[in-house]
Amino acid sequence: MGLIDEGGREIGAATSPPMFVREGMGSVRCEIHPLPLLDGIYFPVVAILTPNGMVRDHWRLERAIIVDHDGSFAHEMGPVRLPSEWAVVDG
Repeated sequence: MGLIDEGGREIGAATSPPMFVREGMGSVRCEIHPLPLLDGIYFPVVAILTPNGMVRDHWRLERAIIVDHDGSFAHEMGPVRLPSEWAVVDG
């Protein structure tokens, strides 16, 4: 499962281990917590791969993910919020 922004840029992806789902019968769920995105509109892209990594099918979902943190983080910093830890070293 990947994400693209409104401009079609690939933002990132989460991959699963190999899973076998019965044709027409199964479903798969992907959860990403916390979602590390800054404010914006993103579209999920789903792909089905063969065990050797070849793409069998892929599609962009019509329903967008809208991220609105109502915060003050600068939009110019890019679409991803990187997890980090900060500390004062000297001073």
